[in-house]
Amino acid sequence: MPRWMVWSWRLALGAVLLVAFVGATDANERWAALQLKPDQVNHGLLSFALTFLLLASFRRAKAWQVALVVLAAGFGLEGLQAFGYFAGDAQLKDLVSDMVGVAFAALPVAVGRSQGRRAAQDSVVPPDPATRR
Repeated sequence: MPRWMVWSWRLALGAVLLVAFVGATDANERWAALQLKPDQVNHGLLSFALTFLLLASFRRAKAWQVALVVLAAGFGLEGLQAFGYFAGDAQLKDLVSDMVGVAFAALPVAVGRSQGRRAAQDSVVPPDPATRR
């Protein structure tokens, strides 16, 4: 993949992280008008976007590792909301939405990478033992 493409994925990732941070820390909820209803849709879309962009930006990262990072961030956000550090209420539905968004982004990538490795292994021709010295 060309370097400019990787850096464009990383730039998009930075933009999504910035929007997520501003939305999470907006105590006056000025961004509420821009959000989709219900809030679980926002959580699912954000988790999907973060997982997808992280996987696209860091191609060597394993899908399960990226999934754990995004889920840990989601759980951390809900924990901070529960203690009143961020705007909003901590809800189990938000965590489920995060898990669904991560799964929709990470599972196809993990399966595709697995199939690609399997196809690469199958295409390797073993050496002929008769020609071996």
